[in-house]
Amino acid sequence: NFYAHLKENNLNIKLVDCSFNTAGYEMAGTIASGFLLRAGDDDFAIIWIGGGLRSALRQQSTDNLLTTIIAASGIPVEEALLAEALEKAVHFGIAETPLPKRLIKLMNAFNEQNDLMLLFEMKRLFSQYRFRYIIDKNTHLGFLIIQETDGPFVAVANITSGRLDTPYVAKADSFTNETIESFVDSGHIYFVLEAAPR
Repeated sequence: NFYAHLKENNLNIKLVDCSFNTAGYEMAGTIASGFLLRAGDDDFAIIWIGGGLRSALRQQSTDNLLTTIIAASGIPVEEALLAEALEKAVHFGIAETPLPKRLIKLMNAFNEQNDLMLLFEMKRLFSQYRFRYIIDKNTHLGFLIIQETDGPFVAVANITSGRLDTPYVAKADSFTNETIESFVDSGHIYFVLEAAPR
């Protein structure tokens, strides 16, 4: 269910329980309360979303400040279909080394602060990688594609959606457009491919 899905994504959830801390968030008096009679036996909920999460869910195609920050770091920004961009990246092979923890830490820090200097630091410390920022034409979300400088695919991350903790892992030999759709729908923040055994 929806509540379980929110918990799986490590979101802090507080139910409105008529306590002092949730006063003012009750459904009574809101426009939505007029739909209760029509809802019948169906589930109905109002969700109040904090500013940080609202920012993460904002379509990156309309977030000019974020795009400007990323472009200012020297990371190429382009609008494309994520599936097609990843297909091209994977064409060069799959990197054998995992995403470094220090790089994940820097991307998490950028997610929280949107600080241009963090992107410069990321590029300086990890010059063995090249980065591209793709704004997906289907979802209008932004994804950072990470490849080794000689081509092999390392990972793709939505660096504005939350903490990069547990990756979505897929087998390289079963990589399809549906794999990408499943990743985007899963709520995971970053995606890696597992190379087929030799």
